[in-house]
Amino acid sequence: ECIIFFVRKTDSPEESFITAEYRCRGGELGQFFYKNNRAVCDSELLEFGKSICSKIKTGIRTGKINWITGEEEA
Repeated sequence: ECIIFFVRKTDSPEESFITAEYRCRGGELGQFFYKNNRAVCDSELLEFGKSICSKIKTGIRTGKINWITGEEEA
């Protein structure tokens, strides 16, 4: 299971920049690609992606971010 999120530039929010994946089971950054599936190698951008994942992980843990697991509550 994963959460897909998008990174956009503030000066061109309608233009695709980076598509990223947060891996729910590992609580980490998964795929992180520029448009047209080009790998992101810029260390600053990778750290930014990891920081977003950390925020997602915290949000899920605290209940501020809800996501569907497909499992019913008991």
